[in-house]
Amino acid sequence: MSDPAEPSAAAYEAARVLVAGVVKGDPVSIEHVARLPLDVWHTPQQREVARCVNQLRERDEPVEAPAILRLAKSEVLEPWDLSTMSVPPTSARPDLLADEILRNWRRRQRYCELIRITTQYPGLSDDEISDRLDQANGVVGSNLGGSVIRFSEVQPEQVEWLWLGRLARGKLTILDGDPGLGKSTLTVEIAAKVSSGRLLYGEHAVGREPAGVVLINAEDGLADTILPRLKAAGADLHRVAAMTEIRNVDGTVTSLTLPDDLPRVRRAIREVGAKLVILDPLMAFLSSRTDSHRDQDVRKVLGSLKLLAEDTGTALLLVRHLNKTAGANPIYRGGGSIAFVGAARTAFLIGRDPHDPEKRVLACNKSNLGPEPPSLGLQIVHDDDTGVSRINWIGEAQVTAAELVGMGPPRGSKLRDAEDFLATYLADGPRKQTEILSEATRRGIASKTLRRARETLGVKPRKAGVPGAEQFWTWELPEDAHGWAEGAQESGRASSGGNGHLRDGALTKGT
Repeated sequence: MSDPAEPSAAAYEAARVLVAGVVKGDPVSIEHVARLPLDVWHTPQQREVARCVNQLRERDEPVEAPAILRLAKSEVLEPWDLSTMSVPPTSARPDLLADEILRNWRRRQRYCELIRITTQYPGLSDDEISDRLDQANGVVGSNLGGSVIRFSEVQPEQVEWLWLGRLARGKLTILDGDPGLGKSTLTVEIAAKVSSGRLLYGEHAVGREPAGVVLINAEDGLADTILPRLKAAGADLHRVAAMTEIRNVDGTVTSLTLPDDLPRVRRAIREVGAKLVILDPLMAFLSSRTDSHRDQDVRKVLGSLKLLAEDTGTALLLVRHLNKTAGANPIYRGGGSIAFVGAARTAFLIGRDPHDPEKRVLACNKSNLGPEPPSLGLQIVHDDDTGVSRINWIGEAQVTAAELVGMGPPRGSKLRDAEDFLATYLADGPRKQTEILSEATRRGIASKTLRRARETLGVKPRKAGVPGAEQFWTWELPEDAHGWAEGAQESGRASSGGNGHLRDGALTKGT
């Protein structure tokens, strides 16, 4: 039987593989080694490698074998030939390896503490020994496994928003959409506002401090596209940095690859004081070792991105193209594995407004941090002065992510029935709001659906009655909507409750 005070065989192997990953330059292994206390390591060589990793990261220098040898104490690493270390297996999970090392270390610490207590305080009951162990180790009961934290010791924190309800610092956010619909233009708009300290659309705070942005774009040219767009959007160009290629120590130039080049992204964040990192599109930067349709591969990359976001307090905006699965739930429409949107705390979809193809809608697809924010309407307009496109915000839009991908209820059923009801009920002139709401309730029309129908038709509430005496609200159709009322009356659906739809022309004002 092995000595409980000594590391287990599994912990020994986990430490060996994790350190080998560091020496071979695996960024995920580097991230996890940097998070472990120096006391957990089993040999002086492992402990020295970990110390060098922390020192190199503090200096913003690449964590590579030559740099580790340069910093290491020669008497420790001299007999250790780093070049002969075996390459970690591709199936190795640095996060699980780190958990095994830490769990085994805590178990050994608890065993040593048990020996100390029973030696120093003979005659204690089992419950008294357990209580002393809990006090000494800060764990609950006899749980000898992973890290257990009492919630009484957790300090509550507020989510810190970069864009209220949409983009949170220290979190991953996904933006999905088809090519050519304005995803990159939207990311430039966000970058410009963050860099210049201006509020993003819909925010009403006093203001915010300007912050840096790291923009990693694989598809648009820096000089002829991104720079003019940033200027048109009013960005502080000094605070926005681009990462397009990686210059290696041997003089070669390669494309940025994830997760391999995350240490370089971290240095760029520190250099410009970034609160926002944009990867557009994310798939272009995944390592050839990463299968974007395999959950395990995706979670390994996103786990590293999550650590980067949390450690630096940046919001990471990950852009994806849509797949070709028409009509599917919007949560599954982004390219690659469902693990992408599973790891993101908020996710959004940009698409054409189904009511007006010239307009776009930004709709929330997922929000784990609070209520879903309302959809926003926008237009991609051409700036004659700069010759590039920019965003023109319109306001809130009554369109869901499901409707943007053609999955929502056909603009028919409930919403069109509500529009037909209003068009017919108001065809002869203004009616009291109380009467309208009562009749709509009788017909089974929900208040939210009725409000959407009112906005679509352009119905305006007005105050009527005698000032100083009885006054009440009325609803009235705008002049250009009476054609809709005629169409609804001709079809007879508003009064009969049928399921047909207004004629196609009735969906466009002024026709």
